[in-house]
Amino acid sequence: GSEFARTRQHLVDGAVIGHALAEEAALRDQRALRRLLDREIRLRGVGLVVVLLSAPHCGACRGWKRLLPEALCGLADALFEVDVSEATGVARYFGIFHLPTVYLYRGGRFHAELQCEMRLDVIRLAAQTLLASAPQEEP
Repeated sequence: GSEFARTRQHLVDGAVIGHALAEEAALRDQRALRRLLDREIRLRGVGLVVVLLSAPHCGACRGWKRLLPEALCGLADALFEVDVSEATGVARYFGIFHLPTVYLYRGGRFHAELQCEMRLDVIRLAAQTLLASAPQEEP
């Protein structure tokens, strides 16, 4: 709960980790995201990491960024936002055409893409349902 909130606050206030990822990802695509997830697991032992792929011009992205911490409080251990306008390698790797895109990683491995209506209760229920199901294939 609180670690998730601190991570979100860190990203919202400075996006230091997110910018470092974006700079690396623009050159090395998916490997940068993998290194970030691996590092977080080593440092914090996190279980569920939420990755929000967004862009500054995307109004819906701002809404998801605002709602995700509360909707996933107690479920997620960390939230990272990746600006795909900077991290073009990540966008290419995943074939991102629609924003926002939300991925759930459990134990450092892709678990599912979260697709639902942008409402607190719907996001939480959709995430719980996905987490209770078998992992999906990574896009």
